[in-house]
Amino acid sequence: MKRIDLTNAGKPWTRKQERTLVRLKLLSNYSFDEISIILKRSSRALKLRFCLIVDSIDWQGISSSVPISEDPMDEIVRLILAGSNPCDIALKFPRQFVDNHIGIRELWEHTNKKLWRYFP
Repeated sequence: MKRIDLTNAGKPWTRKQERTLVRLKLLSNYSFDEISIILKRSSRALKLRFCLIVDSIDWQGISSSVPISEDPMDEIVRLILAGSNPCDIALKFPRQFVDNHIGIRELWEHTNKKLWRYFP
């Protein structure tokens, strides 16, 4: 069994090491065992430090106008049910309208029980 080099064990953490830990875990999706080899600290120490970093974030201060997991199609359906027409949808969500214009039009027709006719 190969021994892991833990030369940084017990030493104070630097801001650079903390940023590296967060980047490797969240962006690169490395395991704590893989990060242990890179940062030369035990995987348990990495987990504890990662938890400390996450706990120190002021989650109340983070705001978003749109929930992170919300799908634009959910918003499109809500708008159609609230009375928007396909032209309104095309102006607000052009990419989704180009990809799904037939479905958006058919949903509007179904909810309004009439054919969509656009006359400029």
